[in-house]
Amino acid sequence: MNYLLVLGREPKLSLVELEALFGSENVKAFLAKKDSKDPNLAIVKADKLDFSRLGGSMKAGQILTEPIQDYLSKLPAGKITLGISDYSPHANKKSTWALALKYKHHRLRQARPRTSSPRRLCWHASAETRPDFN
Repeated sequence: MNYLLVLGREPKLSLVELEALFGSENVKAFLAKKDSKDPNLAIVKADKLDFSRLGGSMKAGQILTEPIQDYLSKLPAGKITLGISDYSPHANKKSTWALALKYKHHRLRQARPRTSSPRRLCWHASAETRPDFN
């Protein structure tokens, strides 16, 4: 399985830690931002990733090999916490927020069976919680 890790404040030290735990052949570092001197992301090949053992990484996530809709449909029913981060060069807050809402609504449609009476989904955000797209 492949995992993506966001390296911490000292990315070189984070890479050394990952190579010591998983072997240098299983760790590939790369830049997410072109203006950065040091790699700030790493892909790790491992059967299992215990994030509590990593001191130099800020985030970790499983790299999906299937479309996210298929992955979401396999999850058990009920409430889940899903975090989406976009580290592509063209990423911005607005597109990432729109993507998260798309998958949230997909999940809600999947969880709710269709009935004869239409149900309305209402999204309410106060001024404090609404994202700033500027």
